[in-house]
Amino acid sequence: MTIVAVLYGFGFLAGVVAGGLLAVYSRSSARFLLGSWFAFLGIVCYVVGIGLFRGRTWAWAPGVVGYGVTLVTAAVEMVRGNFAAILGIVLSLWIIVYMNSAGAKLFFNKPRLTFPAVAFGFACLLAFLFTIQTAGL
Repeated sequence: MTIVAVLYGFGFLAGVVAGGLLAVYSRSSARFLLGSWFAFLGIVCYVVGIGLFRGRTWAWAPGVVGYGVTLVTAAVEMVRGNFAAILGIVLSLWIIVYMNSAGAKLFFNKPRLTFPAVAFGFACLLAFLFTIQTAGL
């Protein structure tokens, strides 16, 4: 589970650095909002990563949903012709399968799908759709 938590840590760094730079150096309000959104998602990744590292029950569902969104994003990139996205597909599938294994569920004390997890999943889906819309896909 440490590896999954560290990967969420990389998401934190990427989101905060890229989002912060975009927000600070943008000359339009739309890019400022997009950069702020990425920075916010980076902070969410940090919180989920800490929860995964500590084995918190609430962190399991956002972790699986987050990698589900990553899987969908990588699949869209693969369809668009970016064949390097196969690494993201394989990694996301492996982590989703691993987090649904008996050992991982025992580590998280048999998590259940709760309202905050569903709300987080919905927010991730909206963020994904917003990203596609702003990127002009």
